[in-house]
Amino acid sequence: MNLEGKVALVTGASRGVGAATAVALAEAGAMVACAARATDAAPLPLPGTLDDTVRRVEAVGGTAIAVPTNLAVESQVEAMVATTLERFGRIDVLVNNAAITFPGDLELAMKRYDLIMAVDLRAPLVAMRAVVPAMREQGAGAIVNVSSLAALNYFPLFS
Repeated sequence: MNLEGKVALVTGASRGVGAATAVALAEAGAMVACAARATDAAPLPLPGTLDDTVRRVEAVGGTAIAVPTNLAVESQVEAMVATTLERFGRIDVLVNNAAITFPGDLELAMKRYDLIMAVDLRAPLVAMRAVVPAMREQGAGAIVNVSSLAALNYFPLFS
């Protein structure tokens, strides 16, 4: 696949599937905006930061920017898209990859439930609404919404 001259925006790009996706898109020629909360300056307890991913993209000869974003905050999701458009002038691919979960069933605190809904369901919709006008204007674009096996299976005590 040749993505030369294309721009991809990947959420959850500080680690795991998101980081790997950002690197793969760069290897295919895309410039990549990497979005997540964790940065070198503000790391999370989990390994990986946006800056790590940007360095990995650059190591394969690609171009990337870190776009620190708390996907639970709608205005930050909108700013993530705006920042990418300002920096690269277009967005050809949006990869909604970020997701969070907490163990528990009915006992799950509503605050955590609300956070899951904000990040896993609302943020992708907000991002799509923000990016579609630019994709329509440029006449093309692709949106990929990533999910995990957890969307299809029940895992007792971790749902």
